[in-house]
Amino acid sequence: MTIASPAVGLGRPSTAPYGMAFASSAMALFGLQDALTKYLVGAYPIAQFLLVRFGVFALFALAFAAAQGSIRKALITKHPWLQVARGVLLLIDIILFCTALQWMSIGDLHAVYATTPLMVTLLVGPLLGEFVGWRRRTAVAVGFIGALVIIRPGLGVMHWAALIVIASGFFFALYTIVTRKVSAEDGLATNTLYAAFGVTVLVAPFGIAQWQPIDLYGALAMGGISITGILGHMLYMRSLALAPAIVLQPLTYMLLVWAVFYGYTLFHTLPDGWTILGAAIVVASGLYVSWREWVRKQEAGA
Repeated sequence: MTIASPAVGLGRPSTAPYGMAFASSAMALFGLQDALTKYLVGAYPIAQFLLVRFGVFALFALAFAAAQGSIRKALITKHPWLQVARGVLLLIDIILFCTALQWMSIGDLHAVYATTPLMVTLLVGPLLGEFVGWRRRTAVAVGFIGALVIIRPGLGVMHWAALIVIASGFFFALYTIVTRKVSAEDGLATNTLYAAFGVTVLVAPFGIAQWQPIDLYGALAMGGISITGILGHMLYMRSLALAPAIVLQPLTYMLLVWAVFYGYTLFHTLPDGWTILGAAIVVASGLYVSWREWVRKQEAGA
């Protein structure tokens, strides 16, 4: 699962293929991170391994801020309360995501979580005042029909935890929108620093109170989610410097493909046919929304 929404760089057209390669690699790492998280939720308290994961990420954020100029400069924000809100929203999203992983396969979970970009499109109008035309609103509606195909409410097929995934995606959509708001004045180093330390500080009391001895496999898994998170974050940040975000957005759906791959190879689970159909509808709707955003940008630049 991605944990940041960096400020966007347009890059040069000749570098776009490299940006796409970096973004695709980031999705593979995020998928592996979720697979390791699936193992950890069955063995350790969620707060414990989140404390490890974000504690390591906080150290990375410090190093990144220092490399970008200075830590003191990165701590200066025009939106302190929104930065605090970002940390709260991100933590709620991740706790709900990990909670749902206790009952759902990562493939099924990501099939539902793929509705998150559609939620962003739905919310940018009332929250940021951005215009969303009828075509994109219709695509969002079709996407949520796809989500209903996946969940099939009332049939007792999909686990009720799918509703937790919807809630998780909603909070990540809010986090994305708030990040978009603060990114207009706060830089990438600032956003990364506040997100990393915000979650670490919030989860620390619970992680310490629930701490359990860690065996070798647990240590490897916790190290794995920390390393894959940082590497994935770095690769995606680099991709945004090399290619337009509108080009990279469709590639984020590769995370669903990787989730199914890891779910099958590591946990021997596969989504059923209806879930695949619903996921295809959701992804197609998301791709159409991305295409319409690209068309609007082209028209605005004409």
